[in-house]
Amino acid sequence: MSEKIKTSLEKDVSLNYNATHNLAGVGPVSGIQNPSKTVMTEEVVIELPDNKMTKKKVVKKLEKVGIEFIDKDMIESFTEKDETLNIVLKNGAKIVLTEKDGAKIIDASGISYTFSKDGMICSSQDAATEISKVNSSIKMNDDIKKMLETAFEGSTSEEWDAFLQKIQNDFPLYESVVKTILEQYHGKEKEFQDKFGFSLYTLGEDGNVKLNYEALSVYLAKMVWSDYYGFTNLSNINQATIPLRPEAGNQLLTWMPDGTIGINSSNYPITSLDEWNGLITNFYGAGNLVGQCTWFASRRYFQTHGVSPVQNGNAGTWVANADPSRVSSTPQKHSVIVLGSGDIYGHVAFVEDVKYDAAGNLTSITISEANVGGNGNFTGPTIAHAKEWTRVKTYSSLDQYLQLNPGLFLRGFIV
Repeated sequence: MSEKIKTSLEKDVSLNYNATHNLAGVGPVSGIQNPSKTVMTEEVVIELPDNKMTKKKVVKKLEKVGIEFIDKDMIESFTEKDETLNIVLKNGAKIVLTEKDGAKIIDASGISYTFSKDGMICSSQDAATEISKVNSSIKMNDDIKKMLETAFEGSTSEEWDAFLQKIQNDFPLYESVVKTILEQYHGKEKEFQDKFGFSLYTLGEDGNVKLNYEALSVYLAKMVWSDYYGFTNLSNINQATIPLRPEAGNQLLTWMPDGTIGINSSNYPITSLDEWNGLITNFYGAGNLVGQCTWFASRRYFQTHGVSPVQNGNAGTWVANADPSRVSSTPQKHSVIVLGSGDIYGHVAFVEDVKYDAAGNLTSITISEANVGGNGNFTGPTIAHAKEWTRVKTYSSLDQYLQLNPGLFLRGFIV
């Protein structure tokens, strides 16, 4: 702040001051009174300019260019010369701010990153270099626990620890998706933040800029476990397992064409026949129905809704047999799509996700289904056969999906 002085002066007074003078009890103001007029004025306040840079002013300068994660307590020192502001942070990182070139950050390892006009940290290296730094381990820290507490409300510390261990054990599953994200959003950090809700790069306490993959791991885990598998708390998640097929490269996650995270089309959470048959104790688990579309869709619906979509019946009869209040002509996430074929058989599948634009037009739909080969004559209902005939895929429209099923037509949805 600039210095302020108060004084009572007579009217028509000439004021002269030295703005660089340091006040030390006596103000640098000389008043030359006009002897012909002696009327006193009200008290006036003279504010002297102060060009002295402070940590608070440094923070304000950073905020003006969109860099808002730096506070004055993080600053160790700073210098300003020739319109260049050099800031040294206590964690060893340095920020250089110039009128001409904008801002950049040099982390504690000496690697330089730029800032976008929105204050986002942007990599100045190529995508391959950034990808090579992705670590296949994840540090169990309080930041992740806080994110999990938000993602899975009401979970205990023990459930957090167990889930953190699950993420760590399964991190290779996420790694390929993380690398794909890096490739897609390299140089598009603002677009990434708008989509995911957190920054792609972050400045760590050690002064190094890193990919924010703690947040990414929790995000991906929630996408898979909560959005796709239907679990809403860590207790259920920690009891679940995922089968991985070697022929699919042991990868569970894949980057969908619409930009969402999806399940690899060669994998699905069918862990054992006993487990899936035990979900619903009706005829869908009997005899050679294991692996049929009705067997799969009924259990997937039960996983996400806690009730059966219908009590029994061939696929083509499901809309007629369902609770009328659950029947819709519009697909919703975790609904069953029912297709007719002119007979009682038809086909049913499960809507894992569906997205619409602002005008309400469908832009993508992710569908999982069993017996996609159309055979259904399983010789010995084994889990291998069930997996073999199961797929998950994202389509740009319902028509695109229906084209894969010639002779079938849409009857409706059970939501």
